[in-house]
Amino acid sequence: MEKNTGYLLWQVANAWNKKTENSLTPLNISQVQFILMAGLDRFAQNKCHVRQKDLSKYCRTDVNVTSQSLRKLESKGMIERIHRKENNKSRYPVLTDLGKDTLAQAYKIAAKNHTEFFKEDKIQNLNETLMGILRQ
Repeated sequence: MEKNTGYLLWQVANAWNKKTENSLTPLNISQVQFILMAGLDRFAQNKCHVRQKDLSKYCRTDVNVTSQSLRKLESKGMIERIHRKENNKSRYPVLTDLGKDTLAQAYKIAAKNHTEFFKEDKIQNLNETLMGILRQ
C-alpha cells in the first residue's frame, strides 16, 4: 500500500488537514471556512459579488458544506449576506470587518504551516503534477 499513489496522497492530505485545523482552532474557524473566506476575499479584491454556488465551485467545496460553513461564519459575525439592488432575491456573502481581521491572521498561519510542512525545493514538480491532474 505504501507505493499506492492515491493512498499516499490521501495520507499527506490528512496530515495537512490536521495541521491546518489545529492551527486555525484559536481563530475559531475550520479549514473549509478559511478557504471560503479566502475565496470571498479574492472576489472582493476584484470588486465582484459572488453567489454561494459560484463560491463553492471556485473553492472546489461541496455545495452543502459551503452552505453550512457560510451559515456558521454568519453566526460568528465573520460574513454577512447582502442583497444587490439589481437582484433582490439573491443574497451574496461578503466578509465583515471581523471576518477580514480573522482572515488576515489565518493567512499568516497558513503561510507558516506551508513553510513548515512543505519544503519548497521538493514540491515544485509535485505542484505541477497535481495541477495537471486537476485540469483533466
